[in-house]
Amino acid sequence: MNETAGVFINANFSVINGDTQLTISDFGARIISLKVKGKEMALGYDDLSDYAKHDGYLGTTIGRVANRIENGTFLFKGKRCHLYKETPIGFYSRLGI
Repeated sequence: MNETAGVFINANFSVINGDTQLTISDFGARIISLKVKGKEMALGYDDLSDYAKHDGYLGTTIGRVANRIENGTFLFKGKRCHLYKETPIGFYSRLGI
């Protein structure tokens, strides 16, 4: 296990189907590489530690808050943000229930 900027990075996972290869990191479920017929199709950093150093969500497959936001509120840059709670159990889900 490597530690990068206070974040632990364990492994990359690759799936190969014919001439297509997808590599995903367990650091934010980021797409590290997508190769089709040997040609790189994904934009990304050469070094995995760069994902932790830079702002943004380059390559991520999930958002900053994965799945649900409890009670429809969260802090952003010190400000409390309130969202519409669309479900009876009090969660806000930007992609549906």
